[in-house]
Amino acid sequence: MYHKLLIALCTLSMLTACGGSDNDGDPSRMILNPPEDLNSGDDDTEDGTDDEDEDTDGEGEEQPPVEWVLQTFETDSAVDAWQFECVSADCNASATFAHNADEQTLDVTPEWTQDGEQLEVFTAIDPEIADMTEGSLFVHLYVPSAYTEAGSMITQVFLKDASDRKGYIGYTTVEAGWNKFSADNLASGTGIDGDHGDFGYHNEGFNLQNINTIGLQFEADAGLVGVNATLQIDDVVLSPDPITVDEKEASEDPSALDPLPAGDESFTFTTGVDGWTNDDSSGSAISHDATAEALVLEPDWANADTGGSRPKAMGVTTNDISEATIRFVVTLTQAQIDDGLQIQPYIQQNSGSYSQEFGGFISDLSAGDNELSWTAPELENAQRFGIQIVGTATDSTDDVVLIKQVEIDLP
Repeated sequence: MYHKLLIALCTLSMLTACGGSDNDGDPSRMILNPPEDLNSGDDDTEDGTDDEDEDTDGEGEEQPPVEWVLQTFETDSAVDAWQFECVSADCNASATFAHNADEQTLDVTPEWTQDGEQLEVFTAIDPEIADMTEGSLFVHLYVPSAYTEAGSMITQVFLKDASDRKGYIGYTTVEAGWNKFSADNLASGTGIDGDHGDFGYHNEGFNLQNINTIGLQFEADAGLVGVNATLQIDDVVLSPDPITVDEKEASEDPSALDPLPAGDESFTFTTGVDGWTNDDSSGSAISHDATAEALVLEPDWANADTGGSRPKAMGVTTNDISEATIRFVVTLTQAQIDDGLQIQPYIQQNSGSYSQEFGGFISDLSAGDNELSWTAPELENAQRFGIQIVGTATDSTDDVVLIKQVEIDLP
């Protein structure tokens, strides 16, 4: 989908990830100069002969040592070593981590509680790097447009040494799409990508020796509280040599779907949610998100139940939708997925007894946009369509559900 990185000298086997896994069965570890039992070639072969006597490539050249630190998130275990910490005063922000198998990235979803919070996400380097004074770094960061439309977010990369002293580099107001942070010859500060200068700030005594952590710091500007869109991290590289990484293509939010083809009757929410209600459910409220161009279904879990007051959103159609196929896009958060929440569609009569017919529980859902389809059963005078949220929120009590589009194909 996106080009993964192509790193200089990879063909010379400097990077074990290019030709196999030497990470001791755990790709979440960032390996630099691994011990001999992790290297693909030891000094002696099993029969006691010296490797240098083996002319395996026709030229008899000794292979260079493995000297790279790399995470590209091809597997889900690569996210396990990442953590978060809120570092500003009175900071209560948090973050959830997930593996994006389609994009092969680390997904980071911050949850901001107030303006100006500084949230750091980071991973340990094992073993630590003895000296990075002439080293290089590279990190790719994807920022959804929801952040730039609602406000702005400042990001910088940091390194930490064994004495917990940090150095920050690349202080940047990020843009929507892929942003890159790169630097060569770190001690001098030359080669900093984007004219960011050298380390903008570092603790006294920080000197690029005994480096054991790399991470990113995010600072929330005004307007980002409630914007819980997912960031993506990829191509986390540290090296004693200059790094060459393929540019990532600018794109829209990878979790966003293309608009559905128009049906016989359509509902989009570019300008508002007129005609849609919470179906008199005390377990939810309905509003409009102009940035996402979506209907917002805000559950009220304190007043929700397992019957008529489940969190609901319902709209009135102009056509009889008995036995119609209804396609719709629903956006969920990772916390809602982790809580096991499900979607249940239904139709309702527009007069008389206002009888309802429900579909089954839809549980095959993922964080981000979900394109769903349901064929309604037969119901006379059915001119109302809705969805309700089934389950109990534990970690997602403050999260909303977005409905971005509804398309109705009449039978």
